[in-house]
Amino acid sequence: MLYPKKTQGLLNSSSIYSKVTRKRLTLKQTLLLALILTFYAAVICLTFLLMSCSSGAPETGSLTVDIVRSVQPLTLLPDIDMMPTQYSFHGSGPNGNFFDVDVDDPPVFIHSLEAGEWSVMVNAMNTDSIIIGQGQSAATVQAGNTSTINIPVVPVYGHGTMNIIVLWNVADVVTPSVTGQLVMASGAPIELSFTIIEPGRAENITSSIPIGYHSLSIMLLDNGVPVMGAVEVVRIVADQTTSGLFEFYAINHASGDVEINITPEMNDPIQITLSGQEASIAEGGSMTVTAIVPDGLGNATYNWYLNGELKSTGESFTFGSNLPLGVYRLDVTVFSEDTMRAGSTQHIFTVVEAGQVTLMWDPNSETDLAGYMVYYGIASQSYDNVIDVGITETCTVTGLIPGITYYFAATAYNTSALESDYSNEIEYTVSL
Repeated sequence: MLYPKKTQGLLNSSSIYSKVTRKRLTLKQTLLLALILTFYAAVICLTFLLMSCSSGAPETGSLTVDIVRSVQPLTLLPDIDMMPTQYSFHGSGPNGNFFDVDVDDPPVFIHSLEAGEWSVMVNAMNTDSIIIGQGQSAATVQAGNTSTINIPVVPVYGHGTMNIIVLWNVADVVTPSVTGQLVMASGAPIELSFTIIEPGRAENITSSIPIGYHSLSIMLLDNGVPVMGAVEVVRIVADQTTSGLFEFYAINHASGDVEINITPEMNDPIQITLSGQEASIAEGGSMTVTAIVPDGLGNATYNWYLNGELKSTGESFTFGSNLPLGVYRLDVTVFSEDTMRAGSTQHIFTVVEAGQVTLMWDPNSETDLAGYMVYYGIASQSYDNVIDVGITETCTVTGLIPGITYYFAATAYNTSALESDYSNEIEYTVSL
């Protein structure tokens, strides 16, 4: 059983004089006494017995004090004795009259109280003379009647501190962590942050907790998986520390699941796709070919070969302007950055004797005419090539491949670089 430690002063009477003689009541003047402690509060029954007085003297009465108690449950308690063993009563009444009574065993019976309104305050103390409970109430003393007053004596209000330590076997927990929560009778729960101060030991210190009984939950985790936990009621007392020790030496060892996936890495050959290749080029013409490979090869290495002779590196290769007539084989090899994968592909093409065609058109009559542009390609209205022929009405296009059909069109442009629409399109197939 853990109880808080606290020392407070007792209520003392003030030097107030009344029309009647002031009296200091002692235990020898107590007539009746009985004590029973309550779990949360002590209820003090004050019974005023009014008595008649001689002619000219103030009417007076008497006072009886009683306390009732219930059984206290087992819980996590602060290190202080919460059992009241001493009581200090202070009463103040009409005309400045007052009384102070210190007793060990209530009830107490008080005589000769002047009729009128009386206020009574009580402090309950443990064996260390620490005030652990307080209460206050009022009553009206009437001549010739008996009045009763009930005073709830409750724990001193305030805030306290909680200190929790958790222990476990270091060998049983690989990646330990501790979580906790304090659920109060009212208000939002308090999340508890634990610090592992050494292997197998974690601690939490939380202050400014309202007094009362709260629900404390603690959980030990291994790599985020709960392996043991506990819940207990904790009592917080004003200005005291409630400490607790949780030993988790018998735990459920954390386990996990493994999902196994297989990703085939058989180092298959690299698939290479070519773009820009042509079946033939005219003598003096050129061709640019690009190798396209899948992603994930890193900084791949490209090598281009022409009829078995290494000619270039890189993703693209431009060639043909100096090739004589004939048949050629273009090869490309690709190696991944880690050299664990490679691939190759090839393309056969011919260099043929170039054909040519001469185009003529009617001249434009604009005074600001600056020249003509000739466009051509191997698809209708899709022109991949352009020639600026200046101010002339004829143009000879060379380097054409025999057997290929070409499409031609012309435009005019002025000194302001404004260009006209295309002329009519001319279709021409180069003879073999």
